[in-house]
Amino acid sequence: MPEAHRPQHPRWLAAAALVVALCAVAVIPTVPQSTQTGIYLAFSWLAIVPTLYGLRHSPPRLRNQWRLIFAAILLGAAGNTIHLWLPNQGIIDAVASLLLLTAAAGLVIKRGGNDYSGLIDASLAAFSLGGLMWVLILQPRMATSDLNSAEAAALAAIVLLLCGTWGALIRLVETDRNRTRALRLLLVALTFNLAGFVLTGWGGQPARIIAVMSFMVAYIALSVVGFDPSMRRLARPEPQRHDRLSFTRLTLLGLALSVPAIVNAILLAIGKPVDATFSILVGVVMVPLVMLRIGLLAANRDRLAAALAVEADHDPLTGLLNRRAFTEALDRELKSPRDCTLIFCDLDDFKRVNDRFGHAAGDRLLIEIADRLRQSVRADDHVGRFGGDEFLALLRNCGPDRVAGAVERVRSALAQPFEGSLDGVSVGASLGAVVSEAATRDGTDVDDLIRAADEAMYAQKQIVPIKGPMDQPVERTFPRP
Repeated sequence: MPEAHRPQHPRWLAAAALVVALCAVAVIPTVPQSTQTGIYLAFSWLAIVPTLYGLRHSPPRLRNQWRLIFAAILLGAAGNTIHLWLPNQGIIDAVASLLLLTAAAGLVIKRGGNDYSGLIDASLAAFSLGGLMWVLILQPRMATSDLNSAEAAALAAIVLLLCGTWGALIRLVETDRNRTRALRLLLVALTFNLAGFVLTGWGGQPARIIAVMSFMVAYIALSVVGFDPSMRRLARPEPQRHDRLSFTRLTLLGLALSVPAIVNAILLAIGKPVDATFSILVGVVMVPLVMLRIGLLAANRDRLAAALAVEADHDPLTGLLNRRAFTEALDRELKSPRDCTLIFCDLDDFKRVNDRFGHAAGDRLLIEIADRLRQSVRADDHVGRFGGDEFLALLRNCGPDRVAGAVERVRSALAQPFEGSLDGVSVGASLGAVVSEAATRDGTDVDDLIRAADEAMYAQKQIVPIKGPMDQPVERTFPRP
């Protein structure tokens, strides 16, 4: 539903709930561990309420992401409850974190659909920094923690994947022109969630307490997102961004890609084994991202090349072939074993239209004439703008037996009255048609045929005074018998 029709809640109630939640976070270091566990458990279950609210009021494009968030929060709360009686093996936490991670990644893709290259660069950089942090700082601390190898590997995967998603979210916030509050709250939630897992890997009682506080702040930020009206704007993609791989970005991307090799070299130099989890994640995550980045660059290069080719061959106002491209097409046709017809169209007294209605009206008239010419010929024929108010149409495989009907279609299309913004504008046109038969074409070049069509057009101007909107065309065969 529109934001204006969403239920409004008293601001003092939301502010009071936020203050109570932050106070609960602040007292965590001062209470016994059993109380800490109770507060954290209450937080995890209470977070279901705003998450469910966000699911019910989210736009359709974000519905799947909020389903994942709701499932993750519900699973996390159930896991925290189960851990009161059963040992925490980390499986439930890992699944809940992966659900949140998938939701965040889906949001990044929907929100940043016009900036995939920037998102990939940011993700690769953050993933590489996370790898450095894990291998050089956290992994040595794992020896003193009570985590087994499977739990350590799961924690490493969560931390590194969260780092990659965190980098993409930072890119979204950086490019967010509207400063969407919900997007920044999501970044806060993901940041504290990541900090909680990092502190879990650090080990020790102080780190454990701070990790609990970080997870609680993440719950608070995510809860606020569910109630924030700006949440609906998260479904709107940002405007298209140009993929400019500058020297700085290329250097940073190269450094990010070299991190795995640097990390492994450092480990080997100090006599430690290469971290298997990190190496596997590099292959599973970084390599596909790099391949996708290269594919996007290649696709962008092809689009630019195609756009430049179109710009080089087409008139910028009408979109027709320009003079050079048209003469090249005509030259190719004259070398083929087919008859063809060239129509020269000149607008009569076009300067009067510009003087009376303005140049903007004159431009609209030229665009309308170009559209009518395009629609009056076949798909494999060519239409070009030869000069200011002069047009050419090349009718392929059109000999003396077909020229009358083809030229009549062009004349009829141009004779229709103008409507809309051109209502009241009247202009005549002179047509000259020249048939080039393949059997008698020896020595005929492009300039000869265009000159003959031009002469046929001027012959019409001299024969018939310009009174109606369009006049009967003059048709000739070239070379003349």
